[in-house]
Amino acid sequence: MKPILTLLNYLKSKFKALLIGFILITSFVLVQYIGHYSSFFSKYGIALAIALPLILIWYWVERKFEQQVDSDHQRSFVWILLFVLSIPLGTYHLIQKEWHYQYNIPMCPCDEDDDRADRVGAICKDGIKSYATGRGTCSEHKGVKKWQCACD
Repeated sequence: MKPILTLLNYLKSKFKALLIGFILITSFVLVQYIGHYSSFFSKYGIALAIALPLILIWYWVERKFEQQVDSDHQRSFVWILLFVLSIPLGTYHLIQKEWHYQYNIPMCPCDEDDDRADRVGAICKDGIKSYATGRGTCSEHKGVKKWQCACD
């Protein structure tokens, strides 16, 4: 029991760092689902702007939680448990999504001399722009209207 209490006290001493980590990871994961971005910096700049309201929401939830839970230790334990579980899971999700995220690359129509490896996307028959280049591109959008290559 003593090692668990020691670990809990250590994590309580790092509470602010865990909270900031949790809020940053949460905002970074949220921004993955909000639009398409032209650069890494614009994407995570928006994520930092999302972090401030999340801090205010946390503060409000903490005040409500404080009124319902009798012990500070119970409250701290719940928050730390949330942080310890969500930070690694969120980081994993973020890395996995970022690894496969394709930023908006300027696309131009492909020339006749461009081969399949030069493709960076397609325009679907219903007008949707896709960054997919392989088999199944635009399969849910009536097929490929024209392939796109990187602009020179």
